[in-house]
Amino acid sequence: MPSPGVITSDGTDLYVVNNNTSILKVNASTGAGTQLASGFTNIRSMVYANSTLYVLDAGTSISSVDVANGNKQVVSVSNSGIDGSEYSSVFDGTHLYGLTWDGTALYTVNTVSRLSGGNKVTNVYQLTLSGASATMSVYYTLNANALYQPDIACKYILFNGSSTFYINDTINTELIWTVSKTSPITGGYDTTGGQNVNGLAFYNNVLYYSDTSNNQIDRFDGDYYTFVGSGVSGTSDNTTGSSATFTDPTFLVAIASGVYVSDSVNSTIRKIVYTGQNAVTTLTVTLGGGGGGDPYVTTFNNLTYKLPTIDAPIRYFQTVEDGKTLTVNAMLKTVDSSELDTNTIQSLIKLKHTMSGAQFTRLTEKAFQSETLSFFEKIRIQYGDEYLTLNLWDSKFEIVENKASFLPKTVSGDGLLAKSTGIYNKGYRSKTVQFQFGTTSIFLSVYNSPMVRNGIYITTGTSGNGVIANTLTEADMRLSSLDSTTPVPTVDAKKKKVIVETFADSEGLRTRNITTYH
Repeated sequence: MPSPGVITSDGTDLYVVNNNTSILKVNASTGAGTQLASGFTNIRSMVYANSTLYVLDAGTSISSVDVANGNKQVVSVSNSGIDGSEYSSVFDGTHLYGLTWDGTALYTVNTVSRLSGGNKVTNVYQLTLSGASATMSVYYTLNANALYQPDIACKYILFNGSSTFYINDTINTELIWTVSKTSPITGGYDTTGGQNVNGLAFYNNVLYYSDTSNNQIDRFDGDYYTFVGSGVSGTSDNTTGSSATFTDPTFLVAIASGVYVSDSVNSTIRKIVYTGQNAVTTLTVTLGGGGGGDPYVTTFNNLTYKLPTIDAPIRYFQTVEDGKTLTVNAMLKTVDSSELDTNTIQSLIKLKHTMSGAQFTRLTEKAFQSETLSFFEKIRIQYGDEYLTLNLWDSKFEIVENKASFLPKTVSGDGLLAKSTGIYNKGYRSKTVQFQFGTTSIFLSVYNSPMVRNGIYITTGTSGNGVIANTLTEADMRLSSLDSTTPVPTVDAKKKKVIVETFADSEGLRTRNITTYH
């Protein structure tokens, strides 16, 4: 994946910040991911609580994200008893950092110390939630003098689920402070050689933390010692955790299946198991996007939109796998009203028994309105200097040109159309083949309905360009020829409009609002 950052979990799925600005939902077992939310500035911390992610963005605001649908809302924070000058500086973008949850409230820490009674202190704040609002108050004041330190600055905070908060110290980098929920500060722990202690995680009475400068993950269960990592910078997995390598590890989360570490330098997520010799593996995160029908596409960012009605080649997806450029181009072909009417009659005959007489009458009136549609006609896959072009028009795979050694395999295409379009769900039989290039899988499907015809679904662990990588305008996706390998823009189109379309399948007659950028 491009650049993983802050990571948290609900115990089953991982929630991973990507490029500091968006959040991916990733299956912790398979690595299959979808984008959950985007549009953030610079996410510093994130915590899961009661089917909601709370996100600290750039230290200036806190937002809630519904994990079921990705809807986000800024939490309105008000002051309760915090000194006016201190409170006014809290949300200035430099102060707040960590975020944790104790089952009833959120807690965050101030990364900047202040002078109080001759001592350097910093505060732990409590945010008591009420709907989309929160009241912020001082929960505890950490005093550097209490541990005979000249200064203090905190960055990450973690509640262990029962009684204790753990807080790292970015000035005294070998210290982790502990704060009891019911009693004053109990002390800081020497990490026995740890340097630049950062991310914190807790599972089964053990505290795990990233020892960033030593390129290791350490643990504390009464004593501090190295959990995994040889101390050498790198990204090598190993069945013996002490021989694995990391590069500046920071963010991590611990759940039943293991400890997961965001390795932003190497653009990977590493998994560590608790048993045996703590084997370290790489979790390959794949994002999926595709298109089908006339045609509707869903991007890797989970945005569905309709492509233009044109006769022209377009960039579907392009990336790099194993040092070679992989390009998937598609030829769009329009269908006129006379052919559509024939297809419509065939579809109506099949659908008549699935709906009431009134629905069927309304569908018939809607179906024969004059219109022109586009579908995918040909697909060209080029990998390095090798290429293959297929015609998918007549619900079959017809080879147009073949200068390739790569071969497909037949697979089940169940569910791919729904994933690709977000519209067509069931009732369509398909034949599907899969091409594999490194982390990128290309699924080509042909369907038994002339109103859907075919579909293309792609999963990948890399970034790239094309209509499933970004929402593109006609001008940005259109190519000079089907064999073009020139990259297209990687910026989402801004100007959009919403159109209302009616669909009919085995589920009956449905109306949906569809986004388009053309």
